[in-house]
Amino acid sequence: MRNVDKLRGLPPLTLAAPAAGSAAIHFGVMPDHFAASPGHGVLFAVAGCVQLAWAAALLLRPTQPVVLTGGFVNLGLVVIWLVGRTAGLPLGPDAWTPDPGGAPEALAALLETLLAAAAPALVAYASVADDDGAGSRRPIGMLTGRIPSAGGVGAAVVACLVAAAVGVSFTSWGTTAFDEILVARPATASPGPLAGHHHHGAAQPPAAAAAQEPLTPGAGVVAADAATSAAQALAAAVRRETAGRLPTAADAERAGYRVWTDNDGVQQLANPALLQDGLVLNPAQPEVLVYHEGKTLLGAVFVMPPGARGPAIGSLTPWHSHTCPLCDPPGETDMLHVWLVDYPGGGFADISGPALQAAVAKLPPVS
Repeated sequence: MRNVDKLRGLPPLTLAAPAAGSAAIHFGVMPDHFAASPGHGVLFAVAGCVQLAWAAALLLRPTQPVVLTGGFVNLGLVVIWLVGRTAGLPLGPDAWTPDPGGAPEALAALLETLLAAAAPALVAYASVADDDGAGSRRPIGMLTGRIPSAGGVGAAVVACLVAAAVGVSFTSWGTTAFDEILVARPATASPGPLAGHHHHGAAQPPAAAAAQEPLTPGAGVVAADAATSAAQALAAAVRRETAGRLPTAADAERAGYRVWTDNDGVQQLANPALLQDGLVLNPAQPEVLVYHEGKTLLGAVFVMPPGARGPAIGSLTPWHSHTCPLCDPPGETDMLHVWLVDYPGGGFADISGPALQAAVAKLPPVS
């Protein structure tokens, strides 16, 4: 009699290691997705836990039901990833808005696709010999004394290391001064001097002068200075969280943004809901986005609630005071500009018509 639960073929480690690597990616990008919405964060946390649990089950008792269940789970995760890329998920303020995602999510989906295919293939090609005739369930691989080949171990180790390395490299922005104030609710404060502010009509403080030093967002330059490190972290976060998700004005409008100003081909789109949510410096949801001809994202603008001062990040990231007619109540409010293109005055300089036109003139032609 043959026992349908005793498998041979790929050792359990060859499946468990990529599953653990996929879990590492889900945990690595989980903080960024929590910043987008609690629902997205919980989804990635659950996916990571499920992958780790399956990897452990493969090593402890790799029976046919365990292998096949993991295969179906990975197939489900791939389907969720495809729906999110094409139709969007019913989660967060941007529900049913397609999300292009990034390299870590794509790698996790690739690993999950391979696992979804490998699990039933392992079962299909396994032998089912039963030694004692009792038809009892038996695990495969390591627990039956079967020693995996050196090639299988090598492939498993490489898959796990590559996946884990990519996942770790795309974790949140590291420990910087910016992390301490990210996505916080501000306390209302009376107007007054604060490092990193620039209020029009007043003498320009040294912080504003320092902001004129050019800083290319996302350049990856290692900085010893905490202010520069925080500024680079903020720019990289906006580039990663917003530029990839809302590359055009049409994408922004689907996410709830509306045209605020439109001058000489440069549009500012504001999201009324984000202007009222009380959150500060959420790189996944800037209150205002700036586009050229609706096709090129020039930068993002963070807007403080009226009467509240923007938190001091550093000398390179000055807040500027502007009138916000869309705020409730309307009035003067602090704004922080983060430019994603080569902008005169630096990556955080104040907005102006001539500077915008100079930045647009440097852009490559868009078909």
